[in-house]
Amino acid sequence: MGSTVFHSQGYAHDFTLPASMGPCQKITNINVSVNITSYVNNSPAGCTPGAVYLNQYYGCGLYSGGASCSVSNLIGEPNYPPGSIVGTYNFTYNCPLNGSGLEADFGGNLSVDIIPTYTPGCAPNWNQAISLGYIVYEYTITVTVTVQNINCSGTGCLAGKTVGPCDDGNPCTINDMQTTLDCDGSVCVPCAGMPAVPSCTSTSIIACNDGNPCTINDMQTVESCNNSIVCGPCLGTLVACSTAGQTSIVTCDDGNVCTINDMQTILTCDGSICVPCMGTLVACSTSGQTSNVTCDDGNVCTINDMQTILTCDGSICVPCTGTLVACSTSGQTSIVTCNDGNPCTINDMQTILTCNGSICVPCNGTPVACSTSGQTSIVTCDDNDPCTINDMETILTCDGSICVPCMGTLISSCTNTISLPCNDGDPCTINDTKTVEDCDNNIICIPCAGTPILLCTNTMSVPCNDGNACTINDMQVVESCNNSNICVPCAGTPTNCTTGSTSVVACDDGNPCTLNDAQTILNCDGSICIPCMGILQTCSTGAVTIQPCNDGNANTLNDVQTILNCDGSICIPCQGISQACLTGATTVQMCNDGNPCTIDDMETILNSDGSICLACAGIQVPSCTNTISLPCNDGDPCTINDVQGVESCNNNIICVPCAGTIATCATGPSSIINCNDGNTCTINDVQTILDCDGSICIPCMGMLQTCSNGATTLQPCNDGDSNTINDVITILNCDGSICLPCKGTNDGCASGATTIQACNDGDPCTINDMETILNSDGSLCIPCMGTVVPSCTNTVMLSCNDNNPSTIK
Repeated sequence: MGSTVFHSQGYAHDFTLPASMGPCQKITNINVSVNITSYVNNSPAGCTPGAVYLNQYYGCGLYSGGASCSVSNLIGEPNYPPGSIVGTYNFTYNCPLNGSGLEADFGGNLSVDIIPTYTPGCAPNWNQAISLGYIVYEYTITVTVTVQNINCSGTGCLAGKTVGPCDDGNPCTINDMQTTLDCDGSVCVPCAGMPAVPSCTSTSIIACNDGNPCTINDMQTVESCNNSIVCGPCLGTLVACSTAGQTSIVTCDDGNVCTINDMQTILTCDGSICVPCMGTLVACSTSGQTSNVTCDDGNVCTINDMQTILTCDGSICVPCTGTLVACSTSGQTSIVTCNDGNPCTINDMQTILTCNGSICVPCNGTPVACSTSGQTSIVTCDDNDPCTINDMETILTCDGSICVPCMGTLISSCTNTISLPCNDGDPCTINDTKTVEDCDNNIICIPCAGTPILLCTNTMSVPCNDGNACTINDMQVVESCNNSNICVPCAGTPTNCTTGSTSVVACDDGNPCTLNDAQTILNCDGSICIPCMGILQTCSTGAVTIQPCNDGNANTLNDVQTILNCDGSICIPCQGISQACLTGATTVQMCNDGNPCTIDDMETILNSDGSICLACAGIQVPSCTNTISLPCNDGDPCTINDVQGVESCNNNIICVPCAGTIATCATGPSSIINCNDGNTCTINDVQTILDCDGSICIPCMGMLQTCSNGATTLQPCNDGDSNTINDVITILNCDGSICLPCKGTNDGCASGATTIQACNDGDPCTINDMETILNSDGSLCIPCMGTVVPSCTNTVMLSCNDNNPSTIK
């Protein structure tokens, strides 16, 4: 490139600068690194190699052979002696490029030309040293582009501001200006203007509030362009009672004790009086306050004589009157003798009202009693106590009232006993019995006791906690009659990764080529259920590096291969650029490298036959920049709606590990299972559990047994009725509660004690009339009947009519 008069041939390498990622980006620096790894001199006779030029250009067209770029595009022309050319050379070009006045732009073309030299004319075709093999060298060229964002404080390449008109929203300013970035219009210096004219040159009058409650129509003078600038103070028109002032009616005191509801009208704003204080005159018939004072109404049969006066002036509202005395009040009374007509009383007296003699307490005497002067008698009776004999009571002779209640002589307790079934309260005994007095089963001679049953004969399984976090469904076997007696100790079924609660945790599987390593552990002891593993990186998901290689083809240059960084495996095999790509016209075009996680995919093709010079490749998008949520399974049976965040371009890249919402009894599947609620009076006990871990949602409960659906037992009792036999009570087996109270069968005339007594059967032709009664209740067993007397043994003469008119008497 440039003048080649003194140069041998060289090859220009074109580099297309990257595309812009935003309007405010600017290329501020380009670094060119040339690494010459070997240099061999095969000089023809008479030729001596000169300096090696590392010429660099910007803004040229794609190389097409010869000196195809102007010297004006030259930004660097470093040269080195051929003997020391092997090595790395770095060149940094800032903005503008090396003082050339050229500025690098996105998509521009940077060319690097390595040119060896010979003495001109030293041999035929001296200027074709490379193609003739006079010089052979190998090298790599790396171009690094630095990009920065233009900002408000930037200088040089990062500058680019414009000061222009704007509107600061303030009507009192003019020449409003703001400074913005040219690239995107963002504001560097906010919009502001200069005051238009001195304040209060142009004014307006607006409403205001002067803070005085006694003014109206308050107004103030303000700057027209900005009403917040006050030019004249706020003032209003004073109000009065007779004008538009607001008034209030308030309580007061007009000094007259005979008025109420005293009121006055005031000016609300300052309390000045508009209407003086005055009230409503009170009277006895209105709301005037009254007082009750003593007096004398002239009636000897009244007390507490009172009259009501108007308190304020003493005028009478209610005339003097008193409360009539009565026997029940404070009237004076006298006690005088009388006769109440009752033979069972003595000292008969009555109380009269002294003032008029009316009776207060009717005539009444002192009843004679057993302990006073009343005459008594001792008669036989029945105290209804089967455990006594010779029952007797003392009665008052005059009216038969009882002085000494019926009682008998007690039979010695526990002389005659019987055994009855009972319940000693111990569920672990059987055949419970007690010994009671035969005449009164409530008298216990030997307390209730049973025969202990052999423990652990009848058992049941109940839930428990064996203290081991790694077991489930813990159960223990206990004695049915007393669950506190443990027959088989508490133990559970050991959990495993299938039955126990698990968690997914981060780990390191030791493989540098996996991402998002995770393992599933058993929560109770941390043992591993699913070993640590990650998502294997591939050439499409992992970081890769393009590095020099040798594809074994002498007709290619710049051989490179793409390797996976984590293990060096080959993603794109080693291939070079056909030498035709270096000399022929090429085109850089968009393509699809098949990797959904790259952007701006580009490839270089040879125009002449469309063969690929630079394989399709794109810029890797940073992982987890764009994510989506997908359903998954976190391995925990107690979570629902499991989701994980993955890279949208490659769903195999996990950005947020799989996790779900903890299931509850309200959201997770549940089951109803049999259980034992510990209540012997329930049946069909069930509980609802959460399927995933067996936790209880609805506690164990059963249907309560009643006398209508539970098992019952008939057992002997005493209903306290001596007229019944075979007394029994019905109890609910589970808790001994009473279903049917104690009741016996009436012994009746057939089996009960009876008495034959005299009676009148109403038949005058019978004698010795008798009837049989049941002693227990006096009911009739055999009706009254007598012995028929022989006919005409006792006769009387009675008048009659024989219907014969010829007879008399």
